[in-house]
Amino acid sequence: MTNQNQNKIAIADYKWKYVIYALVCSGLVLAGFLTFNARERHWQFWLAEVVMCLFASGLFYMLLSPKYRFIGRSGEEFDAYMRHKYDELSNDAGRFQYLEDGFVFRTDEGEIEVFWKDVNSIVAHLEDEVTNDDDICLRLNYSDSNFLEVDEELPGWMKFRSILEQKFKLHENWTQELLSSGQKEMILFQKS
Repeated sequence: MTNQNQNKIAIADYKWKYVIYALVCSGLVLAGFLTFNARERHWQFWLAEVVMCLFASGLFYMLLSPKYRFIGRSGEEFDAYMRHKYDELSNDAGRFQYLEDGFVFRTDEGEIEVFWKDVNSIVAHLEDEVTNDDDICLRLNYSDSNFLEVDEELPGWMKFRSILEQKFKLHENWTQELLSSGQKEMILFQKS
């Protein structure tokens, strides 16, 4: 991959799909003008035309702009892109700062410091979402009655999960087990 390509924004999809989308949007705009006479064009018509024009313009911009490059969904370049994205996510600390004996979690209100020795239990559960995708959440119960709950949408999730798996010797397939078991909750660690 050349240095010039690295500066472009990668789109992990096929260029031909965007060409089809842009042509369909443009075709709908044209069809709207050709099929409705001037008396039948209400505000809804104009709203739909403006929206379709904006979609088509955005798609054509992405297709023609030198800022973007299409890498498809398979092949060497796509694999390299996905490895790079995975490495970025795996190394992103997000709101966490890791210490030798624990971590600090930064919130908008302040900081929460948790020591590894104070963690009493780690519970994974699925958070019901409106969509079909349930979020995986981890709840760390620590000290007397404190807890910290984070979900997979939080920046730094992958690194946090990886560190927890190492520190508390969690089995590596717990996410698949939670998702496929039908259970809504699973105890991953319990202090003896």
